[in-house]
Amino acid sequence: MNQVSEKRADRRLSLNFDVEFSPGLLNGVAVPCAGITRNVSAGGVFFETCSVGCVETGTELLLKISVPRHDGEQGEPLVLKCTGTVCRLEPLDEGRGRMGLAVQFSKRPNVELDSLSKQQWDPGWEA
Repeated sequence: MNQVSEKRADRRLSLNFDVEFSPGLLNGVAVPCAGITRNVSAGGVFFETCSVGCVETGTELLLKISVPRHDGEQGEPLVLKCTGTVCRLEPLDEGRGRMGLAVQFSKRPNVELDSLSKQQWDPGWEA
């Protein structure tokens, strides 16, 4: 039996956060699309969406990942703003248009992953 070795350098956390992404500009304005993360690591994110449009492997995306507050404070979610490159597209359900996008961050975010899983954030982390 063949075993596939894990080649990822970063530990992935199964976290479901809203993500807004923009694959480019339309008449000079970013066109936002929406999705939901399935897993996050220090090196990238995998999320699903119906809004793939002209996205293909190698496309650079602007990303905003919204993380709900779980520190007892009310208010807006914390938002990670970053860029990344699509390294994989994966159909998730035949005929329904849902796609999975694996995106490698252009710059590694300065955040502890354990704090992500506990959703206790350092307020200094917002790119």
